[in-house]
Amino acid sequence: MTQSPRRSATGAPSKATQRVQRYVQYEAHLNPIAQALAAELKMPLCSPTSSFPGLMPYLDRLVSTGRDTPSNMCAWFGPHWEEGTREMHHQARLATLSTPWPPSPYINVYVNFHALGRPRPPTKEEQAELKAMLDYSTRSLSRPKY
Repeated sequence: MTQSPRRSATGAPSKATQRVQRYVQYEAHLNPIAQALAAELKMPLCSPTSSFPGLMPYLDRLVSTGRDTPSNMCAWFGPHWEEGTREMHHQARLATLSTPWPPSPYINVYVNFHALGRPRPPTKEEQAELKAMLDYSTRSLSRPKY
């Protein structure tokens, strides 16, 4: 189950997430580092006149290409990126790291996959979490059926 960003009692995104969303929509397209990163990843930056796709498409692309470094995250999501995207970034990393790498480069033709890089190696905490997820899934598969 994926976690959504922190939300207030009314169901709206947290103030930190709202700050990040505003930065992505109104300021990131002016940042030269974000512009260069967007060109490299072949992913358009949001602008005030375009529709806002949300934060996940950007997080997913940065994570899946291994470009989710603190400097890139700050350029793309602004100075409050850590508190505004922490949970979403963590979930995107776990989802990407737990997905098997495609067996063939020709998979790019058939699915929306980009061979621009690989994700960064997992941290020790992520390795422990991935192991726990794998243990849980294999345990549930090996249960006897009554």
